[in-house]
Amino acid sequence: MDLADELLAVANRLQTGDTEGDWRRSASSSYYAVFRRVVDDALSLVISPSVPRQLYSRSIGHKRLVSCAEAFKAPNNLPNSYGFNGTVSTDLTLVATNVAILYAFRVKADYRTEGFAKTTAEQAFTIAEQLFAATARLKTSNDGGYVCFLAGALLREPQKDPS
Repeated sequence: MDLADELLAVANRLQTGDTEGDWRRSASSSYYAVFRRVVDDALSLVISPSVPRQLYSRSIGHKRLVSCAEAFKAPNNLPNSYGFNGTVSTDLTLVATNVAILYAFRVKADYRTEGFAKTTAEQAFTIAEQLFAATARLKTSNDGGYVCFLAGALLREPQKDPS
């Protein structure tokens, strides 16, 4: 079982807990499970299987992933932003639409002091399960949009010249 699968299992276990702490950790783990899955898929595009992934696993930032997802959620500017000219599949639309929702749940769970409902943890877990299924289908189909999304998620913002 890889880390993404382990995090999803933790999220599943905690969503049925009795405390707000359980629900917060469940929502956070749901997001991180999806984040790890996308990171692993993206790194598989550019890193040899013989190279330890942990050396590169911090190459995708959370805000960069959300920004890329936002672009694929509204694909009219994709040719300019990411060079993708094709159709955004239903599965990729599902991933793009829900990555930002999961990220917002994670931020609320980890940083906000207002109450956190069990139903929010359950919703986050359900979304994460759906995204796991969608990314599995996208990866096995070699969907060009998913490849472009993953490559976009890997991109770093250009560094400013310090001079």
